[in-house]
Amino acid sequence: MGRKTFESFPKPLPNRKHIVITRQQEFVVPEGVVVVNNLEAAFFEAKDDPRPFVIGGGEIYKQAMPFAETIELTRVHESFDGDAFFPKIDPAIWKISQNDYHPKDEAHPYTFSFLRYVRK
Repeated sequence: MGRKTFESFPKPLPNRKHIVITRQQEFVVPEGVVVVNNLEAAFFEAKDDPRPFVIGGGEIYKQAMPFAETIELTRVHESFDGDAFFPKIDPAIWKISQNDYHPKDEAHPYTFSFLRYVRK
């Protein structure tokens, strides 16, 4: 994940290795979090993980797309202001293998779909 994505968490997520990509030389993180300077170094740090995830932000997603085999995307059916976006998914390269629709309810204020794309 990128530095800004990591900083958006109140604390590291449990039961997973965190690899933060940043160009900031003096970026300080909690013990156990790995800091690297580029995507290639992040892939090296994740080499023993049979199922690593890229979790943002927008620039990291864009850089990782050529290497991805699967995209697991939650699409919220609402408009929001934002400054980071997931790259456009090219239907010539990706096909939907799962599409689970969830209407809003007491637990979820917005309608959303969970989509799984696989590389063709």
